[in-house]
Amino acid sequence: MSVWIQAWAIISWWVGLSLLGCVTYPLLARLFRHLPDSGFALSKVVGLLFLSYAIWLTASVGLLPFTTVSLLVLVALFVLLYLTLPFFLRRPRPALSRSRATSPSDVPLPLLSRWRKVRRPILEIEALTLAAYLVCLGIRMYNPEIIGAEKFMDFSFLNALGRAQTFPPHDPWLSGATLNYYYFGYLMTAVFTKLLALPARLTYNISVAFIFAVLVGAAYSLVWSITGRRRYGLAAVLFVAVAGNLDGIYQLLGGSGIAGFDFWRSTRVIEGTINEFPYFTVLFADLHPHLLALPLVVVVIHLLHLLARPRQIPLPAGGGRCGPSDATSRAGDAVTGEGAPGRVEGRGGLAEDRAESAGDRARHESARAGDNSGFMAADWTEDDAAEDAEYGAADRADDPGAEDAEHRSSAGSGHAAGDKVRGRPGNPGARAKSGRESRVWLLGALALLTLLLGALNVANFWDFPSYILLSGIFLLAGMAQRYHGTSWNSWIPTLVRSVLMVAVVTAVALLLFLPFYLSFHPHMKGVGMVERRTPLSDMVTIFAIPLFLAGSYLIAGIARIVRSLSRFSGELLLYAVAAFIIMAYAGLASWGASIVATILALVVVVLAVGKRRSWGDLQTLLFMGSGFLLVFIAELFHLEDSYGEDLERMNTVFKLHFQAWVVLGLGSALALWRLEQEILPRMRRVGRRTWYTAFVMLVLAVLVYPVVATYVKCGRFRVRPTLDGMAYIAVQHPGDYGAIEWLNERVPGAPTIVEAAGPPYSYYARFSTNTGLPAVLGWGNHELLWRNEAGLVGEREDDIRLLYEIGDPERAQEIVEKYGVAYICLGEVERAAYDVNAGHWAEIWPVVFEREGCRIFSASGERGTEVIAGQGGR
Repeated sequence: MSVWIQAWAIISWWVGLSLLGCVTYPLLARLFRHLPDSGFALSKVVGLLFLSYAIWLTASVGLLPFTTVSLLVLVALFVLLYLTLPFFLRRPRPALSRSRATSPSDVPLPLLSRWRKVRRPILEIEALTLAAYLVCLGIRMYNPEIIGAEKFMDFSFLNALGRAQTFPPHDPWLSGATLNYYYFGYLMTAVFTKLLALPARLTYNISVAFIFAVLVGAAYSLVWSITGRRRYGLAAVLFVAVAGNLDGIYQLLGGSGIAGFDFWRSTRVIEGTINEFPYFTVLFADLHPHLLALPLVVVVIHLLHLLARPRQIPLPAGGGRCGPSDATSRAGDAVTGEGAPGRVEGRGGLAEDRAESAGDRARHESARAGDNSGFMAADWTEDDAAEDAEYGAADRADDPGAEDAEHRSSAGSGHAAGDKVRGRPGNPGARAKSGRESRVWLLGALALLTLLLGALNVANFWDFPSYILLSGIFLLAGMAQRYHGTSWNSWIPTLVRSVLMVAVVTAVALLLFLPFYLSFHPHMKGVGMVERRTPLSDMVTIFAIPLFLAGSYLIAGIARIVRSLSRFSGELLLYAVAAFIIMAYAGLASWGASIVATILALVVVVLAVGKRRSWGDLQTLLFMGSGFLLVFIAELFHLEDSYGEDLERMNTVFKLHFQAWVVLGLGSALALWRLEQEILPRMRRVGRRTWYTAFVMLVLAVLVYPVVATYVKCGRFRVRPTLDGMAYIAVQHPGDYGAIEWLNERVPGAPTIVEAAGPPYSYYARFSTNTGLPAVLGWGNHELLWRNEAGLVGEREDDIRLLYEIGDPERAQEIVEKYGVAYICLGEVERAAYDVNAGHWAEIWPVVFEREGCRIFSASGERGTEVIAGQGGR
């Protein structure tokens, strides 16, 4: 394929999604206003989600077909909404709005009106994201082949969706049936493939690079917004998207060297399971649901982070602002350099800093520092500062039972600042306005979360229950902050409210995708208890970085709690008893990773509900605790499927550990931040140097895998680079390549074809895979897993064999008519699989294509044969 076509695909994909993100950005800017870029890095994903859901829903109910024209119509509607949205979202200011005209020319476009405020973080995060996109594309160019493992399955779904006009789409490996699989992630790729009229052989690899770029940008943006430090954002990128496990260094130390390095082995650490992590998944490029769902996952995590914020601590409320948001932490947490978005100067300092002519003061501080350290604080206006302060005031008014003096002091400073700016102390109207805006924000956040969770369930079922659970945890943590320091009775309504909220979100999320469930039949058989748990050594191999950082952070936290105890604590005893019960249960089967996961998860909970937890500690504990909770669940339960007893844990460990990797990677970056801010400075020099030495060695160890595995997987960068995922067919199977090209160019719709059916993870089903046309049968093993109908699969296997081997034209015609076959494929794979007896075929079915031993017969009587014997593929 032409280099220019590939370059156009790369550029148009990125630019197109960026433009779609600009249309979505006005909504996100209000939800994610605390982020450095006000959510612009997430806008591409959310815009693609909105477009995909709109076309999926309209095509599912028959309102619009899934065509390029329909997509263009929907995009036009989105643009129209974008142009009219400023009239609905603008916030009139009493001193200015009444004296100015409100004509359309006076209402700036949402993106342009915010550009001055967020241009620097947008450009910075976009540059990082674009760099990740291009680097990943460079890696894909050296191993672009869409073959091996699950790639045939993934590519067949993508091509089938490209031919579909309604949903559910047809099953490319079982003619006459619809796809019984969670396909929404594939649809999001197919939507933009069809909208831009790009070949799927290119967008397959481009979408892998795009997902990696989104993961990098989202991790950086989230941790930067919490910590106020760029370096911790980069640490999050390292831990989440780049690092591998310790098996890479084990292989090198074991003497295998680069020549004998096995990049696959590192994902099979625990016996009978799969232990993938994001970098391997991107490098190996199976465009499978767990990878396709990652963009949705990172947006969900951003929302959960927002929902967990303690509303008494004043947080940024303007576009593009971020900061540590830790007004109760010690002065040593003050962020004054390295691109810090704001300043924290002791208790209450953040609110006071915002209220004291925040815009001018921050600009002065930025200029004095000689860098861009105040670029986000400089965007604060008096109105923004007052709005933040009003949140604190309204929260205190809504929560008269909060008696904690230290907490009241912190929140009170925000209240006072708000009154100072507004010039009306204790203004009830301001409180009411703040409460209304807070409720509107919460409804918007929950609405987006509901759509995201609904999409997750039909994109990757395994993510849905996990993030429903995490939604409950983060919501409970956020709501519990409102009752900080009060009696246990106040927790009961908080817990009930959280459970009800999650239940409503779950129900609506399922309802939003009701057409999917009407045609989907789950193939899971139930839930089983784990009998063979993970050895401790394997757990350390996989989660070395999170275990090290979480262990360091929690040990220091426990020591601090123990030192603060002056009398017997019944609360601590309760936690100790709970810990003993869970540890005893886990120990009945294994004194390994079960206990480690239990201790970490439980200690995190203990610390999280402890008194005087700062915002930074709360976020760190939530991410660490949630990640280890997912790991612990995989040590207790497994979903029963068709893989048998020896592989009963395979999928459960695979999917839960993959989810945990992302959450723990973010938590690890936050733990590193808290360690360097709170704990390491208090250590003696010897202890601090020892800790840093161990940490650096561990980081270098987990970087061995991405470096060496990339070098090995890319063929030592000696092959000719291309993004064409089908280029290998033209070289290795020129006849098949010509037939595939002919089918893609000449055959519209989805007529049935017949080809050799065979085992999975092979070259069988190559025509249906590379064209999206439904075959009588593709990989029978996968159809068994999806449908659990052995009789159906066996019957089709027998009929296909009979068709190729029987010498009776009438019987062959009966088989063709039975399945409504339009085209019969005969090539090297069929000749190797069957004792082909096709001498009579030309008498009843005309040959419509022939090249280098590969023939296509038309069972529908089509004429116009293209015979290019002896000519290689293009």
